[in-house]
Amino acid sequence: MGMVDPLNDNIINPPDEKTAWEWSTALSAVGIEHSVDQHVGEWLIAVQPRDVAIARETVEQYETENRDWPPVVAEIPPHPRVAYTAWAAAWGPALMLLFFTWLGPYDSNDALLRAAASDSERVFDGEWWRVITALTVHSGFTHFAGNAVFLFMFSQAVFRIMDSGLGWMMILFTGIAGNAAVACLVDSSHVAVGASTASFGAIGILSMHMAVENYRRTRIWRSLWSRTWIPLCAGLALLGILGTSPGSDMLAHGLGFLFGLILVLPVAIFGSGWLPFLGQRFLELLSLLIVFGAWAMAFSQISG
Repeated sequence: MGMVDPLNDNIINPPDEKTAWEWSTALSAVGIEHSVDQHVGEWLIAVQPRDVAIARETVEQYETENRDWPPVVAEIPPHPRVAYTAWAAAWGPALMLLFFTWLGPYDSNDALLRAAASDSERVFDGEWWRVITALTVHSGFTHFAGNAVFLFMFSQAVFRIMDSGLGWMMILFTGIAGNAAVACLVDSSHVAVGASTASFGAIGILSMHMAVENYRRTRIWRSLWSRTWIPLCAGLALLGILGTSPGSDMLAHGLGFLFGLILVLPVAIFGSGWLPFLGQRFLELLSLLIVFGAWAMAFSQISG
């Protein structure tokens, strides 16, 4: 680790270029003004004389926290059900495709589609199934295709950490909770459709699970550059990039992400190994039954 130059107290000497830019990032993170330069083959970081002490402390803290990073990770043999979870991620988008092919894009003049949309006023009137059926209805092909791709991608990643039964149940409930929360928070005229709430719930699940895993490895969370926070920042970045396009339901996306962060905590802390293979398959089947049961309620609404 570089030391402060005794001839110039406001100069810190990193040993190489890579370290110079790493230390520069650490100093920037805490708002210390500095400049990086190279002189006679040596890299120099100049700070204000008043900031020398805090700059040294920041650099030393950074080096301490990153001394043993990346950790040595033992090679883990492939999970025996990886192939199963890979294709299990396809049935959610396939179900969405089935409903989109059958019903077409959302049309407020269609009685069945109107009964399936998440209508805030109707949800409060007791039509609870809407927060579920709305996840399988889309406004157009582009809306459907985008949600299908994202759900397939992120659900696969979720299944690799908790298998497909528990994974689908949690993703489904992030969508349900997100839609229900939107109905509670917005005015009675709000109508929403689409699986994006559940897709962002999957991102929240992944972000929090990875954050907990990183904390277990490093036991560091107070530092601004702690790797515990990196997955959460990455999840927020995805939420900002993918969830704020013009015309999107940003509140639903944000709430889906939030419920993903919350609901996964018990699994992130205690794991999912306690759930046997048949238990996973039961939860997978139950997820399907919840969706079809909600649609049965929508049918009964228009036929009653």
